[in-house]
Amino acid sequence: MLKRLFLIAILFPILGCQTPESSTLFTLVSSKKSGLTFSNDLTESMEDNMLFFSNFYTGGGVGILDVNNDGLSDIFMGGNQVSSRLYLNKGGLRFEDITESAGITTDRLSVGKLAQRGNWKAQLIYAYLERFAVVDFLTQKDWARWSYSAQGSPDGRLTNLKGFEFMLGYTLNSNMDLQLRAYSVDQIVALGSSKETGDRVRLDLNIRF
Repeated sequence: MLKRLFLIAILFPILGCQTPESSTLFTLVSSKKSGLTFSNDLTESMEDNMLFFSNFYTGGGVGILDVNNDGLSDIFMGGNQVSSRLYLNKGGLRFEDITESAGITTDRLSVGKLAQRGNWKAQLIYAYLERFAVVDFLTQKDWARWSYSAQGSPDGRLTNLKGFEFMLGYTLNSNMDLQLRAYSVDQIVALGSSKETGDRVRLDLNIRF
């Protein structure tokens, strides 16, 4: 009797530790197979950090939408310091990067950095967003001088625009910099008798605590 109890005591924990068959609902799909190669790489600096921008590590967001109305869910991935990417769903968990062909790249050309006192930085950004090319949350109000949220606006003035932003910055001390921004923005397609423009200049004093 003691031998049987001893044998059961040994076998029970061994049998109990056996790995059950997998019952997971999801399977990892490689980027090589899916075509989703986006990576929101971040590099901290005096002007790009969590103290100055609390959502620095939050990411640019992911949007699910049907760009070409084919019934398949396409993916837009927002970039912080890299260009956003738009992926067209080809079916079977395969996606095609159509960012350039859709004209929604958000790259920026930048020289210098605002890391310490006396530093200079120059930056140029170009944006081109066709009317209803993608859902209307992709741009920010800095790009438009007109009241894009005004009632009665045919396109909301969040798309159907193109233009440049030029920024020139200078670091005053370890926690303060001055940035001059110039915008030159135009509608792509006139919705009235003439195209609206959004040319303006803005001066920012940024203080980090």
